[in-house]
Amino acid sequence: MSKIAQYHASSVVLRDKNPNFFQDFSSNFYTEEADRAFAVVIRGNVNNCAKVISNWSGFEKYVDVLHSLVVTITSDVTKAMKRDVTGFNVLNHGDLWLKNMMFQYNEQTGEVQDMSGYNYIKINKIKITMFNKT
Repeated sequence: MSKIAQYHASSVVLRDKNPNFFQDFSSNFYTEEADRAFAVVIRGNVNNCAKVISNWSGFEKYVDVLHSLVVTITSDVTKAMKRDVTGFNVLNHGDLWLKNMMFQYNEQTGEVQDMSGYNYIKINKIKITMFNKT
């Protein structure tokens, strides 16, 4: 979490050094078009999570919470991610999940020492293979 906080905090430094920096970032990762695709994935994940925890003792109350969340989650995320042209905005990775993180571990303890976020983009391996053979 501290790395994510540092990433967001870098927005303050960038703004102070170059007040016009954020003008180049006029579009948003979450758009109405992306919202439709995002909705299918996220709603399915939330419903699957609700199904799994419905079998866990003591977690029954969260099943209804998750089911109610499915109705509004995509519009809530889109609304939260919308750029506010009148306020201060921060840089946001937009796709920070486990496969977009690299970890450095302590060799003795196995504990995470550091984390770096990056953007993993799956590339068509067939085209790369074909390119490498030509």
